Amino acid sequence: MRISVVSLVDTFTQSPWEKVDVLLVVDNSCSMEPYQQKLGEDFGGFFDFFEQGEVDWHLAVTHTDVLAEDFGRLRGPIVTSEASDPEGQFAEVVNVGTTGLGLEAGLAAAAAVIRNPVDGFPRDDASISVIFVSDEQDASPDSVADYVNGYFDLRGPRAREAFNASALTVTEPADCTPEQYASSSPGTRYVEVARLTGGIAANLCVQDFAGIVNDLALTTSVMLDTFFLSTRPDVPSLEVTVDGEVVPCEEGRWQFALVDREGTPTPAIVFAAGQLPPPGADVLVEYVRGAGDPADACVVAPP
Repeated sequence: MRISVVSLVDTFTQSPWEKVDVLLVVDNSCSMEPYQQKLGEDFGGFFDFFEQGEVDWHLAVTHTDVLAEDFGRLRGPIVTSEASDPEGQFAEVVNVGTTGLGLEAGLAAAAAVIRNPVDGFPRDDASISVIFVSDEQDASPDSVADYVNGYFDLRGPRAREAFNASALTVTEPADCTPEQYASSSPGTRYVEVARLTGGIAANLCVQDFAGIVNDLALTTSVMLDTFFLSTRPDVPSLEVTVDGEVVPCEEGRWQFALVDREGTPTPAIVFAAGQLPPPGADVLVEYVRGAGDPADACVVAPP
């Protein structure tokens, strides 16, 4: 008797958004100077990631001081993918100063900017990503749900694909130094917005923002590095194709892993940083059903 082996094929499309507008809402109260400086120094990887992904991006900055005359407006020029020195330009605009009110209203600031476009920001045909950077709780007047619904309303039927928000705030007070802890409070409202919109939340008290910046760039670009499979595969049978080109596992461009997904280890193909499928790319993963044991993964060839 002949036993036939049935191959499964999971198909994906990389993010269709080729234009991304990023709004950084930066706390400008008196305790924020070292964080603003670290952002300016460590944000280079963000732009590198967008360049690798061939993303047409615009980035703008605003602050959180609700009583300032320019509340809800952009600070400085819009940094774009066409800038000759985006890192240097960003380091200047992100320094929003530290004379702002100690009652920060980041959620309201973001709503004011994106509901009233100025100088073509945000663009009508771009996805929108907001990154909140603050060492204190948000004090905007409305509920988190009201702000999230308002953000989603901006893009109509495609709202959930076209908007996300992330938070770089105090998530683990125990990880802060005594000096940081004394002038901060957990930004739980920002964290909740990130959770509800598919963004990420990261701890502002870390010493180095480089790793966080990479995660922010991935989330903000609305591009995927992880593609979840329908079922556990026979790992050696995996064949990954990007836009019709087979990508051998041995090249190290992707790996098989069991990735936590809402508490469940889920089989997935994870692409390496700098090796993501480009916007609009078709990704096909063919395999036969199996144990899905990462220990069976191929040996990556040395460089």
